[in-house]
Amino acid sequence: MPNGNLICDSPKWSGGEADRAAIKAGYVNPETGEEIRVGAKGIDKAAYVLEKDAQGKTQIHEYFKGEDGSFKSQEVHGLAENFKGAKFEGADKEFYEYEHKGGAEGKILHLMNHKNNLDQAAESIKMVEGANVSYDDAYEYFYQFKNVSGNPGRMEGIVEILKHHDYKSGLSKIFGVAVTEKNFEVKGGVYRIKDFKPGFDYVVKIDGGEMKFGVDGPLGQWNWGARGRTWRAYIDADLTNENLEKSKSEVENMLKIFEKRR
Repeated sequence: MPNGNLICDSPKWSGGEADRAAIKAGYVNPETGEEIRVGAKGIDKAAYVLEKDAQGKTQIHEYFKGEDGSFKSQEVHGLAENFKGAKFEGADKEFYEYEHKGGAEGKILHLMNHKNNLDQAAESIKMVEGANVSYDDAYEYFYQFKNVSGNPGRMEGIVEILKHHDYKSGLSKIFGVAVTEKNFEVKGGVYRIKDFKPGFDYVVKIDGGEMKFGVDGPLGQWNWGARGRTWRAYIDADLTNENLEKSKSEVENMLKIFEKRR
């Protein structure tokens, strides 16, 4: 870890002091309540460290952990003399950060910007509670989010795929399976997580922002999808919390049957 103190670990910078520093460093817009937050790509990788510059002034230094496990400098935020002197980072945010509409102000702005469907805007606000997604993302992917509402990880995964096109990260969050170069395959518009259980693959397709999935089992005869068990792996199941849990349960049952046959 680079020299200095992580903001979240430093007692001196807890509570209101950290909030004031965040505003002066441009991470928070005090007029709108917008915040720059760490997104899914920055979890366990982005580090915000309090340091002193050559003149002894406090600054916030951003680091990001690379593939080799070492932290590399990304950018430095000096602290403005006052809140009004700080420039909100906004569009200048790093790839591992996102803009979050904060507090009542953010909710009001969201409702005002989506007057064409006020009911949907209001419901999308409920969806983001506890999830690492913005109001606007919840509105944009509203119908897909409804299918996995209540599961923040899956909601993040949908944003990773549909907005950022990060399929490995997104699928890992949706299915709860580590997705790497070795077990990830893309062929003919179908995304496959190989051997999440011995002999079983998750198969996913995305059509116009709608995500469907199925399970491709051993020997081509123990597959699961909207059409049930067949010799062919149908990718017809809606990506919902209910179907995801059903598929897991079905695979566990299949594994027990295979074990009895040995």
